[in-house]
Amino acid sequence: CYAYDDLERWRSIYPADIFEKQLDRLCSLWESGLDMLKSEPECETIIMAKAAYCLYKSSRDQVRFYLARDNNDTESMRNAAQSELETANEMLALMNKNAAIGFEAANHYYFSKRMICEKIINCKYLLQKL
Repeated sequence: CYAYDDLERWRSIYPADIFEKQLDRLCSLWESGLDMLKSEPECETIIMAKAAYCLYKSSRDQVRFYLARDNNDTESMRNAAQSELETANEMLALMNKNAAIGFEAANHYYFSKRMICEKIINCKYLLQKL
């Protein structure tokens, strides 16, 4: 998912609720895999696995936020924004450990630390307004 409000194109042929459930399932399974690695010493592979989890979780939270917004569900919007804030903080910490996170050779930085900091500010603003 890209960081703009276009759930209709993100989900392609999938109904919105199925798309959300699939992202939730992916996050749950990925988190189980990360749990298996907790006793291992931190290395580049684990840092990258955590970063991938943050990307999947962020996509799921954005979908949840948009669905809640469209249903005028302020509490669910708040929960999604809070989760997104926590995920952005985690991603920033991971980016501080590995500068390659967010980099894609053809496009340079797909996302940067500055963009993650902006996301943190935006989430805090949303939480204040909600």
